[in-house]
Amino acid sequence: MQNNGPTNTGPTAANPTIVDLSQIKNSLQGNIPILRKLVDHFLNTYPQQLLDLQTAVIDQNAEALLEKAHAFKGTLLNFGAQKAVAHAYALEQMGAAAKLDDAEKILTELNTDLLEIRAFFSRPDWAD
Repeated sequence: MQNNGPTNTGPTAANPTIVDLSQIKNSLQGNIPILRKLVDHFLNTYPQQLLDLQTAVIDQNAEALLEKAHAFKGTLLNFGAQKAVAHAYALEQMGAAAKLDDAEKILTELNTDLLEIRAFFSRPDWAD
């Protein structure tokens, strides 16, 4: 079975960057206007995705957590947000195992990651 978990593309696995746009910039052939649209879309939609994860945890719905965390992990991978990807992957694995004991803790850590990502994209020079 293929492992779709996080991989280290940042400086180190222990100290990943908040966002690494090198891969998506390469995929978009440096088209910054499209990248800005993707970022705007992410910033507008991630709060609902986070809410969906919270609902799955509160409801103890492992199947929903698995599905929502997997989709969110894919979104985060686009932006090279390895720390957030690791937390989304942990939630995905908890959903797959139907063991949600630490899900609230991981969700809190993911929320912190998302605040850092939002702060990153608030900088005027983020696309440079």
